[in-house]
Amino acid sequence: MPDIWTMIKPNLTTLFALLSFCLSAQVIVKKELALTEGKDLIIVDGALDEPQWDMAAKISTLDQFFPDAAPQPAYLKNDIRIFYTQKGIYFGMRFTDEQGDIKHQMTERDQGSGNTDYLQLILNPFNDGANDFNFYLSAAGAQEDSRTTFDGEDNSWNAVWESASTVGEFEWTAEIYIPYRALRIPKKSVDGMPQPWGFNIKRVRRSDRTSYSWNPIDRNFSNESLQSGLLSGIDIKNPPLRVSLRPNSTASLTRGGDGAYHQTAAAGADIKIGINKSFTVDMTLLPDFSQVAYDEQFVNFAPFERQFDENRQFFTEGVNLFNKGNLFYSRRIGGNPKNFTNANLSDLNNTTQDFTRMLNATKLTGTTDKNLSVGFLNALTAPNYATGVDTLGNAVSILTEPMTNYNVMAFDQRVRGNSSFGMINTHVWRSNAQGQTRDAWTSALTANLNVLNNTHFWNAVLAQSTIYDIDNPFRGENLEWEMGRQVGAWRWEHELQVTSQDFDPNDMGFIARGNRIHQDFAISHQILQPNGAFLRRSNKLGVQYRRLYEPNVFERVHLEYHHFALTRGFFAYGYDLELRPAEYDYFDPRVWGRYRINPASHWHNMWFSMDYRKPVAVDGNLGYWQWADFNAGGWYGKAKVLARVNDQLNFWAQLSANDFNQVGWAQTLSTDSIGMAVRRTQNVEQSLQARYLFSPNSYVRLDLRHSWNRIDPIQTYHLEMDGSIIPSDAYTDMKLRINIYNLDIKYVLWFAPGRELNLLYRGSLAYADDQTELDYWKNMQSLGSIPTDHLLSLRVVYFLDYAELAK
Repeated sequence: MPDIWTMIKPNLTTLFALLSFCLSAQVIVKKELALTEGKDLIIVDGALDEPQWDMAAKISTLDQFFPDAAPQPAYLKNDIRIFYTQKGIYFGMRFTDEQGDIKHQMTERDQGSGNTDYLQLILNPFNDGANDFNFYLSAAGAQEDSRTTFDGEDNSWNAVWESASTVGEFEWTAEIYIPYRALRIPKKSVDGMPQPWGFNIKRVRRSDRTSYSWNPIDRNFSNESLQSGLLSGIDIKNPPLRVSLRPNSTASLTRGGDGAYHQTAAAGADIKIGINKSFTVDMTLLPDFSQVAYDEQFVNFAPFERQFDENRQFFTEGVNLFNKGNLFYSRRIGGNPKNFTNANLSDLNNTTQDFTRMLNATKLTGTTDKNLSVGFLNALTAPNYATGVDTLGNAVSILTEPMTNYNVMAFDQRVRGNSSFGMINTHVWRSNAQGQTRDAWTSALTANLNVLNNTHFWNAVLAQSTIYDIDNPFRGENLEWEMGRQVGAWRWEHELQVTSQDFDPNDMGFIARGNRIHQDFAISHQILQPNGAFLRRSNKLGVQYRRLYEPNVFERVHLEYHHFALTRGFFAYGYDLELRPAEYDYFDPRVWGRYRINPASHWHNMWFSMDYRKPVAVDGNLGYWQWADFNAGGWYGKAKVLARVNDQLNFWAQLSANDFNQVGWAQTLSTDSIGMAVRRTQNVEQSLQARYLFSPNSYVRLDLRHSWNRIDPIQTYHLEMDGSIIPSDAYTDMKLRINIYNLDIKYVLWFAPGRELNLLYRGSLAYADDQTELDYWKNMQSLGSIPTDHLLSLRVVYFLDYAELAK
């Protein structure tokens, strides 16, 4: 079969010419507000009592856009004041509610899901309809910030800004100061005049969950960035130098399950340097991630790697540009090491190997005046060694992963405001003087286009990977696209993934499997405006069709149906159905060329979610699936209770469980002798979260999770050459009991903007054995005898801004 590049290369020029012809900007009416320059004489305390506010630009009308488009009701009044200085931009708001129903539950920073009124400021200095800076402030004074890009809202982005709010019986007021160091600003003016900024402001009234905005928002069109208004007159003559330093230090005391104590101390720093108005360099030196949230652990019977969330701030903040094409999976950097040196470890006893230590990382991001976004990221990890004892009893240390350099470079050129063409390249280089190791290079071209007057979209990725500096270097290709209609009641989507057998971006990216020709098509009908007893409803039909790329043979087809509804009382519910005719599984046998035929199956899932404004709300789901043979199938369910004791104390408790029989790989004796097994899998998982807030900047939080897994073999089978399985006693399967326990108790104090103190206690265990005869309750009773690790850690982060120090 010819490679993907050969098949599509003759059509690329014609394709992109056609797409460029289709690109057009949607005509949207934009309000405009002219700002005046003021002085930095405001004390940000939420009082709005300085004379400077009387000279600011004013906004008084915010129209409703959710749940329906409507004028501002008479019982709500808005008094919004805005002005700028040469150092930053100031916002003052007074929101009046004559019904006196202002919610103001306290929440943590960046946790905007509380029962509180709040506002959202949307700023886009480039006015490109694609890269918004979002600043949220609740009536209780909690901050949240994010960036909006083509890939959605990045809530991991954090900035240092000032705010304060006060709440009265019939109104709440707020003051916000956003320094220019928190933004990216264009370098030039247009025709000698200051370039207008994209801007919108939203007010959310929690008591009836209505939302209002200054510039109108049409919810039938999914791109809200294009629906912002304009702030004009902002003329920044000499913007302050954007240089900041966040030194940090961490001291930890660990007690292992063996009773031994270990003390550690670490110090590092995060540095941010604004090269100019638009470009910023971020660096982290000797980062310590001991207080990063623990990963959710699970039992994986699938033949594919599972992907973990990234919790390290350096790799979650401002990395949207690097995520194009799915070539960047930051958990590869400093993650679980592999034996890349192909060292012989079979002669070692009591072998241990720690996670790889990251030495430093640097990223450069910014956007030029021609709307070209540029990103560069480089990280260096230390060598990793496997340590153990050889056959003579001598301590041995063997290099398994050499010092490694990870590099990502990305470009994205916006076209007509809301479309873009881009390129991304990743390179992993491992330095090993002892011999060759695995190095990798992956490149991709990307397109994110809104066409036909923004009613349709087309996103595409064309990628190639090369693995080299090993005995058998190889290359692979990947093509993906998704297209569809994104406005109106009737919508459709089509997705295509064509991946050659040798495509492998996983040295720095993530793909669960290659060798695929996958197509998905879905059509949906949505009612986004209130109708009868409902605020929103949707129905969606879809089909998935799967084939191998090489050989080009059928895998499976899925038929899907999804229903969603939201009532006027904010009770949401849904139902999901999936039907699968007989399918061919080419991966679970773990031997290339072998496959297993799975019988027809069906899957059902029902869920609901209650109104979060209530003191107690419940979410839940219940599912059931069944194969037509082997007695495979069973049920699963989850219930979550959210309890708000008062505006300071909140609880979340969740219980999930499942009990089903599943068919999976058990043992490979030879390429002709592959064993399968039907095994019963039971799981009970419980978690508890509690938050007590002394103020939005001082709080204690508790996170507790325990998971019990029990796996019992029922019957083993032999895999025939025709894909069928027949009972056989020639293979063995495992009995397995797994307990995973994590407890975090953390006190957080934001003693100044950007400056925080964290005190953490963590208890954890991960234990496995074959004691499956213990049921759930006896298992819980036995946990006291299992060794537990304990960690006590104090971390202090300080924020130093060059402009403040210079002043």
